[in-house]
Parts: sequence; C-alpha cells; structure tokens
Amino acid sequence: MIVVGSDMATKKDFIEFVMGQMADASAFTVRPMMGEYLVYYQGVLIGGFYDNRFLLKMNADNADYALPTAIPYANAKPMYMVDNFDDRERLATIIKATYIGCLKTQKTPKRK
Repeated sequence: MIVVGSDMATKKDFIEFVMGQMADASAFTVRPMMGEYLVYYQGVLIGGFYDNRFLLKMNADNADYALPTAIPYANAKPMYMVDNFDDRERLATIIKATYIGCLKTQKTPKRK
C-alpha cells in the first residue's frame, strides 16, 4: 500500500519525538530542506520527515522489514514509512540497514 502525503508541514514536536526514540541520537543530523526535513545518520542521507511521517530511502538492505511505502511529495520516488516507534531495537536495526544500503549506493564526488 502506498501512502500519499497531505501537504501538511512536519511539526517539530513530531521530529523531537522520533529522534527521542533513537538509541544513538548523537549520530543523527536533521536539516531543514524546502519546508520539510532531511535526516542524516553518521553523515549519510537516509531519509526525511515529510508531512509528519518519518520516511526512509528504499534499498536492498532494508527491503525485508515489511514497511509500508509512501510518496513524500508529488513526483517523488517511493520511500519506506516507519509507522512503529515503540520497538526501539527494531527501529535501530532498520536505521542501520538503511544506512548500510545507502553507503553501498552512495555516489562519491568526482575530483577535479
């Protein structure tokens, strides 16, 4: 099932709640971008907050967690939506899998 956004900006208290569920909060950076927020884990972009939803980039390493898919904004690629923040251990596992998958597909900048 694909969930489409509602054009409602993410509230900071939602971001604070989600980040409070993270085991290693110091490894995360949340940056505002075009009215929403991008989430970096150890310096690698892993997802973002869109319309009060925490969405993660899709990759082979996080595909086995049966997360629902969602579209962050019109014409965007689907992402996985984290919909359960109660199980911190599972959340940490999903985050680490997403991070590993993003590292594998991350493009290295070309030297000039």
